[in-house]
Amino acid sequence: MSTRDSKGSSVRGPGDRARLSAALREARRRANLTGADAGHKGNMSQSKISKIERGFLLPSVDDVDALCRIYDVADDERAGLLALVNGLRSEASTRVILARGAAEFQRRIGQLEESASLIRAYEPAMVIGLLQTPAYMRCVFSTPDSQALSAQHVADSVTARLSRQVALRDESTQFVLIMAEGRCAGRRARRRSWPSRSRR
Repeated sequence: MSTRDSKGSSVRGPGDRARLSAALREARRRANLTGADAGHKGNMSQSKISKIERGFLLPSVDDVDALCRIYDVADDERAGLLALVNGLRSEASTRVILARGAAEFQRRIGQLEESASLIRAYEPAMVIGLLQTPAYMRCVFSTPDSQALSAQHVADSVTARLSRQVALRDESTQFVLIMAEGRCAGRRARRRSWPSRSRR
């Protein structure tokens, strides 16, 4: 189940995926729809609806949004479920990236940024990578709730991410970077004192 940090911010826990599944199942039942009905209205298979409700398949944000609309879920509950699935999917993506090689992934992003004339980024949970300080990066790559990286892999990943900041000095590149600063006080932040968050 979810807990809350000292500032009252919602913190994901191991039961959140089950909570999402149960909430969607209950919402469908309140709407008096079968799994087949929900699948038909949402352009999904009955099997997909079943897997989502049993926790075997993590739905996309669009899936949850569509189901909430089909079930006529109240706006506040819908917002909570969308935030929940967004957090779960972000965490899942982080684990995949770390498993495949964080440093190499950073280098690949850097190559894309070097060739871009416009870079847009939105981060609801932490400081955008391009704006992080080395100390902040080390906290990100060594956070204990992700797949563990060795000290050398953490250092390589920090170096690779730092090298991406060269793009910030390219006056021909336009940046649109949006962060929800209040979300920085999440699960990672409560476990340690975070260093200064950005260079500018």
